[in-house]
Amino acid sequence: MKAASFVSRIICFLVIFTLFVSIDGHRAEAAYTYQGKVNVDSLNVRSNAGTSYAIIGKLKKDQVVTVYENRQGWSKIAFGQKYGWVSSQFLINVTWTGYVTGTNLNVRKSPSATAGILTQLGKGTAVTVQGKDGSWLKVYIPSKKVTGWVHGDYISNNPAAPAPTVTTAATKVATTQVVLLENSNFRKGPGTNYGSISIEKAGTLLTKIGESNGWIQAKRADGVTGWVAGWLVGAAPSSPLKGKTIVIDPGHGGVDGGASGRLYVEKRLTLNAAVELGSLLQKAGAKVIYTRSSDLYVSLNQRVAISNQSNAHAFISIHYNSCSGVCSGIETFYYNMAKDSAMARSIQSNLVKSTQLRDRGTKYGTYQVIRNNQRPAALVELGFLSNPTEESLIGTSAHQKKAAQGIYNGLAAFFK
Repeated sequence: MKAASFVSRIICFLVIFTLFVSIDGHRAEAAYTYQGKVNVDSLNVRSNAGTSYAIIGKLKKDQVVTVYENRQGWSKIAFGQKYGWVSSQFLINVTWTGYVTGTNLNVRKSPSATAGILTQLGKGTAVTVQGKDGSWLKVYIPSKKVTGWVHGDYISNNPAAPAPTVTTAATKVATTQVVLLENSNFRKGPGTNYGSISIEKAGTLLTKIGESNGWIQAKRADGVTGWVAGWLVGAAPSSPLKGKTIVIDPGHGGVDGGASGRLYVEKRLTLNAAVELGSLLQKAGAKVIYTRSSDLYVSLNQRVAISNQSNAHAFISIHYNSCSGVCSGIETFYYNMAKDSAMARSIQSNLVKSTQLRDRGTKYGTYQVIRNNQRPAALVELGFLSNPTEESLIGTSAHQKKAAQGIYNGLAAFFK
C-alpha cells in the first residue's frame, strides 16, 4: 500500500507540473509582458496560436499592443476586452530608455527581491526597458551588456540633471551669458600657458560658469568647457527670447510609442530632446509650457488647445523619423506660409548647422498639430530611427543637446 501511494503521488505531481508548464500542449516562452508594434499594413488576430484558428479581428500598421505570452512563433495579445493571437514575425518589440534614480541599484536574475544579483547600477545609468512583471522591469544595460530585472520604483523616464562642473581653481559664480569682444583662444586652463582648445570668433556667446585670476571659465554651445581671458568678454545682449511663451510638444507618449528602431522608441527621445530645449529657453528668460512632461498619452486636439489657449509665441512639435528604405537627415514642416514658414526655415537651417546631419529641407505639411494651430508652429523631424547608423547617433545625450541648441538658435534668430 505504501509503494502504491508513493507512485500515486509521483503521478499526481507530474500531472500538475505538466499543467503548470503547458498550455494546450505548448510551453509558454514568456512570463512577462512587453509592447510590440505592428510592422505590416494589416495583421490578422486569431482566436488561438495558429493559422487554422478563426480570425477575430485585425490590427493596423504601427498599432502598439501588449504581449502576454509567446508560443511557437505566435504572440498572445490584449485585444479589446479579451485576448487574441498574432504571428510574432509581424511585431517589433517596443522598448524605452529609463534612468536609475537610486544609488547601487541591484540588477537581479528574476523579478524578485530574493533573486540573485547580477550587477549594481549607479544613479543616472541608462537602461533599455524591454518589459515588465508587476512592479519589476526587465532591462538591458548597454554599458554592461547585461540583461536582468530591477524594481520599477527606481527607474525614471527622464535623465537626471547633470552634476554641476566644479573647478577647484575657480571661484564658482552664477551662470550667465557672455559674448566675445574679439577672436579669442578657448584654453584648457586659466592662463596663456595652457593649450588652446579652439579659436572662437568675436560675437560668440558663451555661458560663464566660473572665474579665476582674471580668466573666465565658460561653456560653449556644444557643452565643451574652457577658459578665455576676462578682458576679452563682455555682457551678452538681452536674449530675444526673454518673455516669450514657447510651447514644446514632445511627440507621441503613453500607448502611442511612435516610430522605433533597434535601440530606441520615438516617444522617449522626443521627451528627452524637449527637456534639453526647455532648459535652454528657460535660461534665456522664456516661459516654457510642455504638452506632456512624462510618458503620457495626450491627444492631438489637446496639444493644439494648449498652444492656442496659452497664446504662445511659438509651438514646436518634436519628432523622430522612419521610412521603409534608407533615409537620413533632418526636416522641418510648416502649414501656414505667412504664419509659420519663416520660423520653420530659421529652425531648419540652425538645426543642420548644429547637428551636421543631412539637410532634407523645410516643407509644407498637413499635420494636425500645426494645421489647426493658431500660433506660429513648426514640426521638426530630428533624424531617422529606421536608419541604424543614424539611430545610434541621434539617440545619444550629446546629439540631443546639439539638436536642442539648433532649435534654440533658430528660435532666437527668428525672434531677433
